[in-house]
Amino acid sequence: MMIPRLRLIRSLFEPAPPPGQPPALEDEIAAGAGRFGAWVGRGRANACPVAADSLPAAERAVEALLAARPGEPLPEEAASDAAAFLGEVVRVTHGGHWGDDPLFGLALLDVGGLPGARLLPLALVEKKRQLGTRLSWTRFFETLPARLDGERTRPMADPGPMLPRLLAAESPVGAVQREAAAFGRAWQDRFGSPLVLSLQGVRELERFLRSQFFLCGLPPDAFVQAGLFVGEVGRGLFGGEWDFAEARETGEPARIALRWPELPYYPVGRVLRLLTDQPEGEALDEYLRLIPAARKELRGTAPEPI
Repeated sequence: MMIPRLRLIRSLFEPAPPPGQPPALEDEIAAGAGRFGAWVGRGRANACPVAADSLPAAERAVEALLAARPGEPLPEEAASDAAAFLGEVVRVTHGGHWGDDPLFGLALLDVGGLPGARLLPLALVEKKRQLGTRLSWTRFFETLPARLDGERTRPMADPGPMLPRLLAAESPVGAVQREAAAFGRAWQDRFGSPLVLSLQGVRELERFLRSQFFLCGLPPDAFVQAGLFVGEVGRGLFGGEWDFAEARETGEPARIALRWPELPYYPVGRVLRLLTDQPEGEALDEYLRLIPAARKELRGTAPEPI
């Protein structure tokens, strides 16, 4: 793969069917959504239909299951079926189609007829386990039209395939600087204000990236540019040299390195991991601020507070 993938619904539902004509992806997802609806509506005369009106009941059922299993994840099949249900509710209401995204894996694509808009339903399920009642699927669904309108009226420019352009450049530093500047211009066009090449700018960028956890409207290579922007902030603060050797060997932009003699840093990979793993811990600015301490530790000296 070009870049890391979210652990989305890769083995979506059940073991492979017996030899013969395999079911279409849409049929598998519909089956999973139906199973989840039947589970939510257990004890009733009818299964819970795949519809927005069913979301409150679906949330209550999942919250009850989580309360009965404190600290434990949802069973894998239950999580997959819940993700299928959520995605199908959005697809039926707003449109879209299931497919493979180069960054996130299986997702609901072109949501609301908006090219490039990807819904990540398993992310909604995983975050529900972490946040419980603090995350409302119903509220997310209610705000979805406004989110789609925002992506439609303020798109981020697609920079096109990044890695070939970077690898063809004569100077890694010059190539990265051009891409970081291009990302800054795209940010200005979208938000109407500059993105400052500083730790403050990195914090502002991170807030935006975290808004892309459930519905992502940016082209994949825009995130590569964002990682180069983060790395340029780190290089401006602490030096280092851009190194494309690993990216050239693997074909993965995530392996673009900002390197010191004792330490490689991978800011593009860190941005992509922020999106695909949804970490709750280390912030991007802290990731950069730890560079001096990490270098000293690797040289065998005690790190000092940053």
